[in-house]
Amino acid sequence: MRVRRFEDPDLTYTYPTPLPVSRQAAETNARMAAATRIRQWVVPVLVVWGEFPQRLVEGDVVVVHGDALVDWLRDRPRAIAPENVGRIASAVRTAWSVERHQAG
Repeated sequence: MRVRRFEDPDLTYTYPTPLPVSRQAAETNARMAAATRIRQWVVPVLVVWGEFPQRLVEGDVVVVHGDALVDWLRDRPRAIAPENVGRIASAVRTAWSVERHQAG
């Protein structure tokens, strides 16, 4: 993925691989499972708010245009039992906020 800023075209950078996003998804999955004992795979998603003619590229990491994100989420099959949604969201939020506070 190549990023170029409209306001400063000279400021560009390239993500040669989506591995950091995949690693973070795997770590999120592990933290969630440790906190809840629920095994639910976390899908890594990059959201692009800018020029992205493809609008959606699905692979090991999903890349979706911001304007298409809601539709993409709605079209996904429901994989989490409704009674587990709150527990999972809370566990993920807590796991990452603890790390953020330790780093700061």
